[in-house]
Amino acid sequence: MFRKLHYCLFLLFFFSVVPAQEGRLEKLIQDAKEKKLTPKNILEIERLTSNSKNDTLNMNAYRFLGETYSELEVYDKANLFLQKALYLAKKNKLNKEIGILIGNLGNLQRHIGNYEKSLELLTESKKHFQKTNNLSELANANANIASLLITTGHEQEAIKILIPIINDKGTKPKKKAILLINVGAIYSKLKKYDIAVNYYLEALSILKFEKNMEKMGMLTYQNLAESFIKMKQYDKALFYNQKSEKMLLNSDSNLLKANLYLLYSEIYEGKLDFKKAYKNHQSHLEYKELSDSAKATLKFENIETLNKLENQKLDLQIKGQKIQLLENEKFATRTKITFLILLIIGILLLSYYLIKKQRSKVKSLSHVIHQTEDKLEFTQTKTDKMVLNIVKNNDFIERFKDNLKQVQKTTSDSESKTELGKLLFELQNFKLINDTKEELFNEVDAQFLYKLEKKFPSLTEEERKICVLIYLNLKNKDMAVILNLSLRSVENSRYRIRKKMDLDSNDNLSTVLQSL
Repeated sequence: MFRKLHYCLFLLFFFSVVPAQEGRLEKLIQDAKEKKLTPKNILEIERLTSNSKNDTLNMNAYRFLGETYSELEVYDKANLFLQKALYLAKKNKLNKEIGILIGNLGNLQRHIGNYEKSLELLTESKKHFQKTNNLSELANANANIASLLITTGHEQEAIKILIPIINDKGTKPKKKAILLINVGAIYSKLKKYDIAVNYYLEALSILKFEKNMEKMGMLTYQNLAESFIKMKQYDKALFYNQKSEKMLLNSDSNLLKANLYLLYSEIYEGKLDFKKAYKNHQSHLEYKELSDSAKATLKFENIETLNKLENQKLDLQIKGQKIQLLENEKFATRTKITFLILLIIGILLLSYYLIKKQRSKVKSLSHVIHQTEDKLEFTQTKTDKMVLNIVKNNDFIERFKDNLKQVQKTTSDSESKTELGKLLFELQNFKLINDTKEELFNEVDAQFLYKLEKKFPSLTEEERKICVLIYLNLKNKDMAVILNLSLRSVENSRYRIRKKMDLDSNDNLSTVLQSL
């Protein structure tokens, strides 16, 4: 009786959870098309696909995962998922998807530098669409071959392939705009920036009437800005980069924002406004770090166990061992329930142990707090005395300086007067350095700071401060006083700075900094 009840409950769980999981998977794939996914969501797609029995849904998921990992340059995983998607497409005789996936695998081979294999797969994709008479996808296949030709340095051949597709009346506007941008990029690579600009502008004239092409529009504006920078037309470059910035307000792409601020820094550098160039360069570095961090989060996520589970369950689906699968799931459910009970007991025992341990720590910390309060009271008394001594020392220095002046006035010996004058000068310099050390850094112009950080990005904050002081022609002992360092530390820092700047022994560090 118990076995029958357990089996019924399992079936109820299975047939209620699996459809819900497939619905969640379908929603995630739909979000993927709108670029709303996080690394966590992508990993969830991997997990949910292993439990789905819907071939079409799984094929779309595998295709998405393959394309995503290809963008992240995780080519082994990209190849694995694209091969799985291709298997399901062939199994279900989905002609359009077969050609697309073969093309994707060809593009993947291009990314890893296997151009011969890439050309073989892209040609196979082209022949497949010729055979099925799918003109739209045939144009895509030709565009993929053109991309390979661009990569291998055959730009003119690529243009010969792309121009007829652009001029074809059957080419859809979105596709035509993308191809125009690609041709513009080719001419930009060939340093024919005026021609590139014409293609970008023609693409924009199409994109403004199309929906869901905001990202492509932003990229085109940035491409235009980059082309005008190369032509040293900085006002036009600024105009198009600002248009890109307005569109980026509704985007969360850190990569596009990083490129936006990089272009701004180059524009303002060209306009000799180094303060703005420096500020935008800093913003570029911040967004680039955010973009690299998000990319690395997914790229290096440990999901090996999930992949093994996917492979095992996919093999079970192919062999059709449904009965064995149910038995395994039933056993797994029992094991999970047992494990869950043991886990709860373990958590309770651990909680009891931790609470007991925390109580002991609270008592110990209470004793430490009392001791710390006593020490703080003692330290406060010492600090008050130190402050009083500093005030007295300052008063003493002022009185001593006045006394020296009086002695200098009354003495008739010229040599003594000279020596007293030197002492007064040293006292005045000591006071001046201590009073104005924070203002020294504000005297440096933004152009010097911008060029220093851009040319030598490996310098630390302390090393950049020392460079500023060297630029202001201060001596080592004055730098040591300003930065509250020993003379030895300042000399060591100068040695490290020379090493990072790759200077020879004959090179003068001060001269190098003055020349920036």
